[in-house]
Amino acid sequence: MKKYILIAAGILFFGFLFVLLSGLTSWSANIKSCLIVLAGTVVCSMLNSSPHAVKSFFTNFGEIINYQTNSFDDLIEEIAMLARIRRVGGLADLEAKSKDIENNFLKKGVELVVDGYSDSAVVSTLEHRYQNDTALRKEQNDFVNTMMKLSPVFGFAGTIIGLIQVLNNMTAPEMIGEGMATALLTTFYGLIFANLIFLPVSKKASQMLTSESVEKSLIIEGLLDISKNMNSKAISYRLISSLGEYNCSKENINYQHRHIMQSNAGLSSVPEGESHGLSRS
Repeated sequence: MKKYILIAAGILFFGFLFVLLSGLTSWSANIKSCLIVLAGTVVCSMLNSSPHAVKSFFTNFGEIINYQTNSFDDLIEEIAMLARIRRVGGLADLEAKSKDIENNFLKKGVELVVDGYSDSAVVSTLEHRYQNDTALRKEQNDFVNTMMKLSPVFGFAGTIIGLIQVLNNMTAPEMIGEGMATALLTTFYGLIFANLIFLPVSKKASQMLTSESVEKSLIIEGLLDISKNMNSKAISYRLISSLGEYNCSKENINYQHRHIMQSNAGLSSVPEGESHGLSRS
C-alpha cells in the first residue's frame, strides 16, 4: 500500500510541476524540451545496449515496477515439501508433483533430479541457466542505468540548443524568450526524469537481480539435498540459515521455522528415520 501511495505522490508531483511550468511557459517549449530529453536518452541508450536486452526490459517493465522484496519463506516451504514427497513417495510422486510447480527454474531442476542426472550434471545445467538469466538481468539493469546517466546529459544538450536558438534570433526579441525557455526547461526535465523515473526503476531492477540470484542459489542447494534424499526438516533449517541476514529478521526466521514445521506436520506420517534430521543411506 505504501509503495502505491509513493508512486501516486510522485506522479501528482510531476504533473503539478508540468502544469505549473506550462502556465509560465508555452506548451510548445515544454513539449520540445521533453522530447529532446526523452528521445535522446532512449535512443542513445538503445544504441548502447543489445536489442534483446532492450526488448526484454520493456517486456518486463511492469514486473520490475511491481516488484516487492521476497522473503523466500514460500520457496523454502515448497522445497521442503518436495523433499518430503521424495522421501515418502519416491521419484514417481516427485515427478507427478513437478507438473504443479510454477517456478520454471525449480521445475527444471526437479525434472533433472527425477530423470536421474548426477549431482554435478544438475548443478552444471542449472548454473548455466542461472548465468544466462543473470546476464540478461544485468543488461536490463545497465540499460536503465544508462538512461539515468544520459538524461541530465541530454538536458544539458537541450540547454545548448536553446542558447543557439537565442543567439540565432538576436534580431527577433519574440524568439529569445522561447529559446531561453527551451534552454532552461531541458535541464529541468533532464534532472526530473533521471531522479523521479529512471533512478527508482534502476533501484527496482537492482533489487530484482539480487533477489533472483539468491532465489536461484537456494533452489540449487535445495535440489542437491533432494537428490541426496535428505530430511526435509534438515533442508529447511539449512536453507533458512544460508540466507543469513538477507531480508530475515530473527522474528521472521522463527516464523518460517514454525510455518514449515506446521506444513510438514500436515503431510503423511513420517517414515522411520525421518525425524532424526539425517538422510537415509
